[in-house]
Amino acid sequence: MLNAEVMVLHALINRLKQLSMRRHPHGLLSWRYLLPQLSSPLMQHRAYWWHSCGTRSRLLWGLWQLYLWLRWLAFSSWRASYRTVQLHGPHVKKQHNISQWQQFWRVQALAWRWCIPPAAAYRFQLYRYPERALEYVYDIEVGAYHRLQSEALGLTKKSLQLLQDKQRLAEKLTPLGVTIVDGYPVAFRSTNKLIDTLAGDGKFFLKTRSGNQGIGAFAVTAKNGQLQGKTFAGELLSDSNAVEHAWQQLLQLDDALIQPLLTNHPALQTLTPADEAITVRVITQWHEQQLRVFTAFIEVPFQDIQRTVYSVLPITSAGDFARYPAEILDEQVAQRANTLWQQAQAIGLLPFWSQLIEQSIKAHQPFSDVKAIAWDWVVTATGGVMLEGNTGWGTMMPQLIHGPFLSK
Repeated sequence: MLNAEVMVLHALINRLKQLSMRRHPHGLLSWRYLLPQLSSPLMQHRAYWWHSCGTRSRLLWGLWQLYLWLRWLAFSSWRASYRTVQLHGPHVKKQHNISQWQQFWRVQALAWRWCIPPAAAYRFQLYRYPERALEYVYDIEVGAYHRLQSEALGLTKKSLQLLQDKQRLAEKLTPLGVTIVDGYPVAFRSTNKLIDTLAGDGKFFLKTRSGNQGIGAFAVTAKNGQLQGKTFAGELLSDSNAVEHAWQQLLQLDDALIQPLLTNHPALQTLTPADEAITVRVITQWHEQQLRVFTAFIEVPFQDIQRTVYSVLPITSAGDFARYPAEILDEQVAQRANTLWQQAQAIGLLPFWSQLIEQSIKAHQPFSDVKAIAWDWVVTATGGVMLEGNTGWGTMMPQLIHGPFLSK
């Protein structure tokens, strides 16, 4: 009981920290929401913003949103626009003959009018096509978007909790014939040393049992009583002390899971010099009471100075690799993506593609109340191994592949 109370208190403290650091309202926000007649996309964005309140007090939440909105308009948006234009403006000027001042005022107008982050304006090329701004679903409103999509199917808290708990999800899907990575949990705030917890020498991956986005996660190699590792973000953990410190930090977040470190299929390993897992994301969704694969793409890690960066390639319904579907504004990133696509052509079809499709659909079947789930896979030499399922998956890449969600 005490442990549960500590976890609740710890979660509350983390939540308060997040609120104090937030610079943006919870979604697109505009005074135009008060108008009596709204266009369809604007009504949807208003619904996402309003739904972001959840179970909070409407009055307190509204006051908090008003504060964030005013701070965004007066201070944060200007700084964000300036920094983003400084980063991407020269490339856009060269490619499209749009001056940096024009770019600045265009993205700033979107930030001021709808609270659209300037970085998102560049991802979706709104500096060229500002009239498309309301057709996209943005990461700042993605949680509400997914919940509203699933509530139409009768979404239950039980399904969300099961998908969030990686250990329970594995126990649920394994009997269904889904190959999912095995692991064993370690209790929240355990004081045991990692070296005493690991089952001998080997390579392992450690993450929170119910977290996401790789927060706190790291890989570790144990050999002859010594530890070395690397965080999910690419920071090296050079010795046992650094690894043990990362381990204790991980245990401050949640129960931890210790899993074997998966290695890539030999054909896929040719795509990257990094000694890290290549992830295949397969998004399944309910459509007219049947499950289908909505989209899929591969995320290939590269070591860039002191951090890990990723290049992405879409995967067609046949299992072929496709080019990155949008203009890449950073020349180095664009060159890396082009090289990756050329290397991928030598592979042909993604190994075990049929298995990934079949098992992703099989994994989604018990969740008839969840509209769409993103399943993360690692393709090894012996087949695909599922890492987890995500209900709050990012919408940027799927929209670049298929077009803006709200224009359909």
